[in-house]
Amino acid sequence: MMEPETASDVVLSLGALERGDMEILRLLGPVVIDLGNGKQVRYRGALEAQILAVLAREPQRTLVTADVLIEVLIEESGKHRDPRKARQSLHTGVHRINQKAPGVIGSVGSSYQLRINSDYEVVKANRHAAASLLENENPLKALEVIDKTLELWRGSPLGGVPFKAPVLREMVEQIDRLQDEFRELRVQAFLKARTRLTEALDDIDILLGSDPFQDRFHEWRFYAMLNHRGKQPALEVLARSLDQYREDGMELDFLEDLRDRFDREDVAPASLVATAPEEHPAGSRRHCLNNLPGATYSEFISTAELDRLKSAIKQQRPIVAVIAIGGRGKRTLVHYFCREIIKTRDHFDVVLWISAKEGRPTTLMSVLDQLAITAEQTHLARGEEEGKLHEAREFLQSQRVLVVIEGYDNVKDPSLDRWLTELPHPSKALITTIASQDSLVGYWVEVDLQAPSPELRVPFFKQLLDARPVAGLTPESKVLEELWNDWAGNYKILEWIIGQLPGIGLQELRSQLDGVAGSSVDVVLTKILRTSWDELTDDSRRVLLALACYPHGTARSTLERVAGAPADFPQLLRHLHDVRFVKSDGGLDDPKFIADPLVARKVRELARREDEEAPVYDRWLAECCEAAEEVGFCPEDVSRLQKFDVPGVRENLECAIEWAFEHGRHRSVTCLGRGMRYYYYVRGLWSPKTDVNQLRAAAARELGDVQEEFDALVYMLNIAAKQGNLKRVDTLLTETDAILSRDASGVSAASLASYRHAKALHLSGHSKFREAEELWRENIEVPSVMSEADFNANLRWFGECLIRRGGEHRAEGRALLIRARDHAEEHHFPRALMLINLWLAGLDLEGAPTPEVVEETLRSLLSLRPDLELLKDLKYEADHHRLLARCYQFQNSADDAVEHFEKANSLYERLGMSPEQDAPREMP
Repeated sequence: MMEPETASDVVLSLGALERGDMEILRLLGPVVIDLGNGKQVRYRGALEAQILAVLAREPQRTLVTADVLIEVLIEESGKHRDPRKARQSLHTGVHRINQKAPGVIGSVGSSYQLRINSDYEVVKANRHAAASLLENENPLKALEVIDKTLELWRGSPLGGVPFKAPVLREMVEQIDRLQDEFRELRVQAFLKARTRLTEALDDIDILLGSDPFQDRFHEWRFYAMLNHRGKQPALEVLARSLDQYREDGMELDFLEDLRDRFDREDVAPASLVATAPEEHPAGSRRHCLNNLPGATYSEFISTAELDRLKSAIKQQRPIVAVIAIGGRGKRTLVHYFCREIIKTRDHFDVVLWISAKEGRPTTLMSVLDQLAITAEQTHLARGEEEGKLHEAREFLQSQRVLVVIEGYDNVKDPSLDRWLTELPHPSKALITTIASQDSLVGYWVEVDLQAPSPELRVPFFKQLLDARPVAGLTPESKVLEELWNDWAGNYKILEWIIGQLPGIGLQELRSQLDGVAGSSVDVVLTKILRTSWDELTDDSRRVLLALACYPHGTARSTLERVAGAPADFPQLLRHLHDVRFVKSDGGLDDPKFIADPLVARKVRELARREDEEAPVYDRWLAECCEAAEEVGFCPEDVSRLQKFDVPGVRENLECAIEWAFEHGRHRSVTCLGRGMRYYYYVRGLWSPKTDVNQLRAAAARELGDVQEEFDALVYMLNIAAKQGNLKRVDTLLTETDAILSRDASGVSAASLASYRHAKALHLSGHSKFREAEELWRENIEVPSVMSEADFNANLRWFGECLIRRGGEHRAEGRALLIRARDHAEEHHFPRALMLINLWLAGLDLEGAPTPEVVEETLRSLLSLRPDLELLKDLKYEADHHRLLARCYQFQNSADDAVEHFEKANSLYERLGMSPEQDAPREMP
């Protein structure tokens, strides 16, 4: 959009907006496109909002490359994402937008452009127009523009979506700033025109609520009262403000000056002379006094952590505490933040840096002495303690001072604690510490630095290797990814490791790192954990070890049981939390705790060396087995599977089964594998990183448990047959047949029936229908040897086999499916019922169904959606999408058909299947 040349142009465009005869993208609230004909299109999906917002950042018809959009989509995903999938999401999003509002987004080559105006662009243009009208002494016309522009805000920008991508967060922040700027412009227009002063006072109150120490807002309020109510009421309001600030311990001299000035003469405040006065005009900014030391080992920081620190520093509490174990970048983050302050002189005039980590003890008096030197206020260092404290307080009230204390956990002076809690505004304290400080907790805002996210790995190593290249290593190297994961992204340890490589070599260093205890890296690790580790009691370490068994965290009640329920458990847990060895999700009933990964590594290594903690592991495995058995094989109540859907629960059990197998706890392995197998099957985790069925079979083999091993192999055979994995099937058939030839007496009749069913699945999948039919008929003739769930599986899959065989067998097959459906309803097998309904829908769509049959089948399929969402079975979801696509294909709805085919194919790929392997299919 071209910037309006005159105010009338602006008002004209706003009028077109009001009438609804202007096609425009609205971002100042829910994302909507006005089509210009009285109709609107609303986009509720985050994907569409992201794409439209990125395009709307630029002037209309500016080309934005696909790479820029893809980068934003990847950042919005919050994790590593395949650029190909992000590109596919981009195409999908653009298609959805243009489908509802044709032509809104255009493309040129591999770039995209927004082909309509946006309210965001209108607002930016009108901001300049309104300011120009005020400068040209036309406040009433400015008010007309401002009022109409403020009406464009309809709620939270971009629908209040919590964006992750920096460009989108900045855009939302700019939209919020624009609203504040228009409110300021409106106040100035009110005051210049001396009209609608009640509204002016309302706007001023809003502005003061967001920034109570802005001089010009107080001037505007006084001036509005002066013209609205007269001189005496205005002075009374100002006096009340002064009294309130004094009660809060704040001395605002400019309010006193304001009262004196207006007591003498009735003139407009100076801030009304210019519409956008700078607080510090160029060339007049004084140098920020500081004693900032040089940077240390790493200059790498996370922008997210920097944003959190900037936000914390704006809070009202006198102290901001950056807390983490060593090596997380506390000093680097604070140092970088201070450098920005010194460079821009934003927020503070003096930056005082005190290190409590080395040298003489840090006390209140030593801090005051250093303040006197740094701030060039030598009088602060003279006299007795009481006089120094008084002088320092007055200075801290008159100047913006940031007192930085590094390593506050080493401070032992209670008077310094009290002094920091009483720091007067506008000064503030910023400390780094490895542990909570009880004397300060109620007075600080925490910035808690956790283990860095995986997205920071490559940027961190790039910076490190740029400064210290190592032959054969790139930031993306697999070995660096492994080191990052092994050491929980601890910057200090990783820099130390990279520093060793040129002299030691990678292989030798890796062998040293594998045995941390007693190695040189253990010295670094101990230094990082510092006194927090040395002060741990045996019970504390036992609690830590119990929590280390759960890499993804566990509930407080579970942790207490696994730790052996020590008498002072609450106190132990609180101390571990205070020193940041553990963290909590803050839940009220049974909060979840998780150990810092670096601390967990050290405590596990210590337990391995001392070999004294077997009872902890015994209790841990018993808890895990009980949790697995509570879920188990549950076709009649699949809601039990939701226990493993809770984030971290399944992953913890995977860690348990791997650890148990590695340490010869084979009975625990078979218990866990048996309890978890159905979850993996239903959720479509058919090729997991941790193959619980394979571990279960191997453990049973070690135990000599023929029945358990055979059951595990048959379960894998069932899955491999459905995947059509011939190589896997051949291997498993060889293993199961070997057991049967060696010790058939050790296998139950039920297990043999399961074996015949799995083998029949394989034969049917490769069109060997007659052989498969023989196996299924043998099974259903002796239903007593099977569970009801297994019997139903045989019925329905046998029916599917006969339908695929074709000819005269189809009628019997369909009858078996109906029988299986009735049986599933009787015994409440929701998964079986879902599969049969999907198969029957597929049969209805065979050949050339009539439009009425297609419409009825589509309605039936759509009605299954709520039950599918409860089941969370990926295979059934894939089949459902495939059948929906067929319906839309028959109805000539090409876009919908393509969308559902793509979803189906993606799910089949995750399952290790091809789309042709779903069932049943029409046979020639």
